[in-house]
Amino acid sequence: MTKTINAREKAVNCFTKQMGLTHRAATHTAQKEHHETKEESRHFIEMMRDKVADKDPALILNMDQTPIPFSFHATKTLEKKGTKTIHICSSTSDTKRVTLAVTIDASGGMLPPMLIFKGAANGRIAREFVTYPDGGHYVCQKKAWMDEEMMSKWIDDVLVPWQNEKGLDVIPILILDVYRVHMMRNIVNRIQLLGMEVVTYLRAAPICISRLTLESTSLSCQECARSGRIGW
Repeated sequence: MTKTINAREKAVNCFTKQMGLTHRAATHTAQKEHHETKEESRHFIEMMRDKVADKDPALILNMDQTPIPFSFHATKTLEKKGTKTIHICSSTSDTKRVTLAVTIDASGGMLPPMLIFKGAANGRIAREFVTYPDGGHYVCQKKAWMDEEMMSKWIDDVLVPWQNEKGLDVIPILILDVYRVHMMRNIVNRIQLLGMEVVTYLRAAPICISRLTLESTSLSCQECARSGRIGW
């Protein structure tokens, strides 16, 4: 006799309980299994431990960007028991988003955020920025992406003022991921010429791009390219 849906569910729940399994929400999402990158992660951690030893945590920066949708759709709502079809309204702008560039230091401090809106540099949205809250930087890009121009804008508006305020005799560290614009030669050069060290993670080994002059930076980049570790 065919089991009912409830009976099937009970059978599955009984099996999973016996096997010591339970339903859990994901706490980490990645394109690879964690064991596949275990050695790379260990290498990076060991390198960073040596690099940040005895360094003021406030001088260790990390910047990354993330899309922020205009509308967050709920997946659950309140409804009467027994209702089979549950309706949830969504926004007509569910595909619209901004890009948020966040910079934090290892002590927990945060530099001013930068929000990238979709639009023209001198368009309607840009003209509204004067009404936006203080404490952040607002820019427009035709697709709301962090491209080379926006990365340069972040350096000018966020990184340069921070560096000028610190007036440092030591070398701060900026940690970036391998997003293409982070690795562009002129972007890396600009950050280095501020007196900062750029550390990023690429393929099987971390790449450390140290504080160098423009001439030695170009040589270093060429050497890295020849070694196959980095592409510009």
